[in-house]
Amino acid sequence: MKPRTSASRSRSGFSLIEIAISSSLLFVITGALVQQLEATRRQSLTTRAAERLQTSGEKALRDIGSELRKSGFVYANGHQYPHLYTDGQAGAGFLAYNHAVPTERASAGDPGYGFNRELIYARADMKRMGQAADGTNYCLDCTLDELDPDGMYEALPTPAPELVRIYDAPYIDPGSGTVRWSTTDAGFVLVTEASGRNALELRVAGVRERTLARDVERVVFDTSTTDPVGVPVGAVRVRLWLQAKDDAGALHRWQGESVIEPRNE
Repeated sequence: MKPRTSASRSRSGFSLIEIAISSSLLFVITGALVQQLEATRRQSLTTRAAERLQTSGEKALRDIGSELRKSGFVYANGHQYPHLYTDGQAGAGFLAYNHAVPTERASAGDPGYGFNRELIYARADMKRMGQAADGTNYCLDCTLDELDPDGMYEALPTPAPELVRIYDAPYIDPGSGTVRWSTTDAGFVLVTEASGRNALELRVAGVRERTLARDVERVVFDTSTTDPVGVPVGAVRVRLWLQAKDDAGALHRWQGESVIEPRNE
């Protein structure tokens, strides 16, 4: 006779209802995880895009400052510097810097909407200098007639001493004590590249030397002539507006400015 199965014996396996409930819970949990991962991805895209714009804009401001501090408010080569002009129309004497107006993506009321004011500046005649441990500075690329023995520009002796510092400095004429200016000037221009992106370029004699930043929506230079209230006499203010979309299509913006005192250094 077959023995009866005890009612207290544990059941084996799961019922269809239990399987359905477990599947539903798993679906809900998986959906929540997917949403969380997507939110994290979007936040990561936003953070990276914002950081990229900030890094690019701040570097461009540093590069502009480094260049302009070597210049000055001077009359050189028949021109007054710095020379400001609007939207690619550099004017007589500076035609090499003329260019098409860059594509504007900002709309009225948006940050970065409006005209561009670009700048051309005088370039000092730079010399490569080497400083020895005793503080003596030697001119490493001066010609014989540019040297100033026992003055500012010593020739590097033989044997050469150990140089603890090598740097570039404007050449100061020993006779007049004034900076000697290069026969070529330089400028900052905003143009639209073939890719469609706006690029802020450093141009020398109107020819691109390097790109300082991309995704620049607007650049505005001012002196006390264009903004007598906001800019001190003898200084240059530069303002930059950058904007770009991340991989998800969200628009990001950055804005920054810097005030520079050109002092021939």
